[in-house]
Amino acid sequence: MHAAGLRRAGFTATVAVALLMLGTAIHGMTRVDTTLQIAAASPPQARQLYVVDVRERPSHAHGFGRGHCEGPRGPGPRI
Repeated sequence: MHAAGLRRAGFTATVAVALLMLGTAIHGMTRVDTTLQIAAASPPQARQLYVVDVRERPSHAHGFGRGHCEGPRGPGPRI
């Protein structure tokens, strides 16, 4: 290929890439409004969930007396 042909191909490729970048930039700017509307929307009202964390069971928990639950006890239940 001659030098003039290479220059034309390079110029055409440069113009094509510039137009693609311009199109991408315009598309990105038009999507900003939608993204901001989604970000500004209030979240749906959800039920509040409360967690009661019981670390240890008291030794007199069920009144069974001594000897019923011998051995080490693990952490209490999570409600």
